[in-house]
Amino acid sequence: MAMFPYSKPKYLSHYILSFGILLILSSVFSLHALASTECKALRTAGAQQWFPYAFNEFDGKLKATGIAFDVLTLLSQDLGITLKIETGLPWKRIESKLDAGELDILAGNYWNETRSRKWLIT
Repeated sequence: MAMFPYSKPKYLSHYILSFGILLILSSVFSLHALASTECKALRTAGAQQWFPYAFNEFDGKLKATGIAFDVLTLLSQDLGITLKIETGLPWKRIESKLDAGELDILAGNYWNETRSRKWLIT
């Protein structure tokens, strides 16, 4: 299986956007990792049905997949930390866990005014 299974030309703009987001997140989390030597894992969850960005597949077990999770996987590898993905959570529980500090980042989140008042959204 290819690293990015979404190799159709119609997804080219998504790759470019994802690469830009990866660069931004990489620089932000690199600075954070330098400031906090205790960071051992990046805890994440995300949308379950937002193809091709973040969605779940079932292949014997539930697996988070999509461009957003691909970007987070590359980011965690670049930072040398473990990526812990929680799957199968309803969106409201994901938001609650982020508010409580039980998640570090959401995969497949989009901007709206309410969220921008609570979280840093790129």
